[in-house]
Order: sequence, then structure tokens, then C-alpha cells
Amino acid sequence: MIFKSVSFHKTVKFVSLMIFLLAGACAVQQPPTLIPFDDGEFWVMGNDLVFSVRDTGQRIVVPRGFVTDFASVPRIFWSVFPRHGEYTRAAIVHDFLYWEQRCTRSQADELFDIIMQDSDVDSTTRLAIYAAVRVWGNSAWQANTEARQEGYVRIIPERYINFPVKTHWNQYREFLRKMMDDTDKVAGYPNKTPPAYCNALQEKTPPVEEAVPAPAPEIENKPAPLPEPRPDSSIGA
Repeated sequence: MIFKSVSFHKTVKFVSLMIFLLAGACAVQQPPTLIPFDDGEFWVMGNDLVFSVRDTGQRIVVPRGFVTDFASVPRIFWSVFPRHGEYTRAAIVHDFLYWEQRCTRSQADELFDIIMQDSDVDSTTRLAIYAAVRVWGNSAWQANTEARQEGYVRIIPERYINFPVKTHWNQYREFLRKMMDDTDKVAGYPNKTPPAYCNALQEKTPPVEEAVPAPAPEIENKPAPLPEPRPDSSIGA
């Protein structure tokens, strides 16, 4: 009986430990799942990608259905810095920020740099990519602005994610523009209110103290001196 009791308690402890480990594993952020289009350049997010902005309590959520081409790295640098690497997560988030444009472009680039740092991208690679984005990223920003104005979307509604295998993104986005209803457009075109994470790590500029003007010099109220008579003048002449 004692042996059975010990075995029972060991079993309970083992099961409790496994439940704890499984719960911890579920809490870990899963890596992004990417579904490729047949063109080989565009991919669809198969799950939400969540990035916590350090200890600020702010999170950036790239939703399932977002279409990315990892455009954070300009095309001219693909031979040196492939689109897939240790900065892949940062590139997806940056691509999403460039599409939504709820943060300013400079804020999106700063967040891109922060995510690369937190992804342990070596400093040489990180600084080179960040510099390239700052110099050449405006063309991607403007292209996204024009695409949104023309009615294109980059977040595919759930019922359209299971697209045919032999599908190119340029063809499919034309299809989506025609098929999407008003409900889908709300998800595809979010409001422009800047999220709190845009400037979550922005240093607060100390208030500028108003300069106190220097006191004006005191003017003594003395009577003006009388003019001295000229040597050649005569009184009473």
C-alpha cells in the first residue's frame, strides 16, 4: 500500500509538471507560418505574428491573411542581404507598418531597427539594412499609398485565404478588389489613428524652459547737466 501511495504521488507530480511545461510552451510566440503564392515573391501570413515592444506593454500584431514580400530590404540589396534570414520577423512587421501607414515612416523604421536588435541581428547587418531603408524606403511607402488609394488590399479576408495553388499575387489582388464587400474593406483599410506602439520607445523631450529676459539696467533719475558756456561767449552781450 505504501508503494502504491508513493507511485500515485509521483504520477500526480509528473502529470502536473507536464501540464506546466505544455502551458509554458503554448505561451511562447509561434514562428510565422507563410503560405507562398506561385510567383515566389509574395507570401500570406498563416497565423498572427505578435511582437512585444520590449517592456512598454505595447504589441504589434501582424494579422493572419497579411500579404508580405519582405520589402523591408530594398531589391538592390537582395544579393547581399537575402529577404529570408534572422531579420525575417522584423521584415514582416516593417512591411506591415509600411502598408498600414498608421505610424510615420520614421517611426516604422525605428521599430524595424528595434525588432532587428531583439532578433539578435548582428550590428553590421542591422545598421546596413536600416541605412538602406532610410535612404530608399520612400519608394515602397509611396507605392503602398497609391495602392491603397486605388482600392487594393494586403490583408486577405478569411474566406479568400485558400486560394488556388497556381495563383500569382498580382492577379489575386485584382480579384479581391472586385470581390470584397464593405465589411472586408473595414479590415483591409484600418483607421488612421496612430497606435500607441508607434512612439512607445520615443524619448520624451524635456520641456524647454522659457528664457527669462535679463533685467533692464536701472536708469537713475538725475537732472540733466547744464551746458558749459563757450570760451568766446559773453554774458549780457
